[in-house]
Amino acid sequence: MPGEAVNQLLSKWADEKVETPIEFNNFVMGLWKSKERFERELRQEELGLHMEQKLFKNEYLNRTRSIRNSASFRIDALESALIETKIKCQLEVDRMSMVMAEIESTYLN
Repeated sequence: MPGEAVNQLLSKWADEKVETPIEFNNFVMGLWKSKERFERELRQEELGLHMEQKLFKNEYLNRTRSIRNSASFRIDALESALIETKIKCQLEVDRMSMVMAEIESTYLN
């Protein structure tokens, strides 16, 4: 973990006594390099997370699109079946009306 390396370095330096400007300069340069390395690793991690987030988003969109398409096909099939059933029922009603009209005609004659 990047932050852990910086923390260990700071702990190590906290135990040491810095007495000369050269030692202090070495301390500062080591800390600066650790900071730069940490920021570089942090940017790489952030880029990886953005890429992973994009991947999850694309997977989610593909999955929802697939579900939406299959539901749409199912709805279309059910609507077609309903229309076909209505037509059959209407034909049956018309046929029965003709039969009843024929029976009434026969009864009245």
